[in-house]
Amino acid sequence: MNRAYLPAIVTYLAAFITCLICILNNWGVNESLVTILVVMVVFFIIGTIAKEIIDCTLSKKAEVNKEEVVEEEMSVFNQELLGEKQDNKETKDNATEEIS
Repeated sequence: MNRAYLPAIVTYLAAFITCLICILNNWGVNESLVTILVVMVVFFIIGTIAKEIIDCTLSKKAEVNKEEVVEEEMSVFNQELLGEKQDNKETKDNATEEIS
């Protein structure tokens, strides 16, 4: 789900529930509209804060995963590099033994 729509979804859901409560309690039109407006503003703010928290958490998690991948790649590269150096040493040692 696209997180950009989270504040709108939370706002509309809260407004819908408030609308049902106003209808079931037989509130007047003006009282219902003011209540729904206040609920929509408050829940839009709550949804926006929730979206920012989720985005921040997921971006930090992605950075940690990226760092782990880089570390793994570097360790594999270093192991391959060390393996090549050891192979070169062995061939040099073998060559000097053959010459001697």
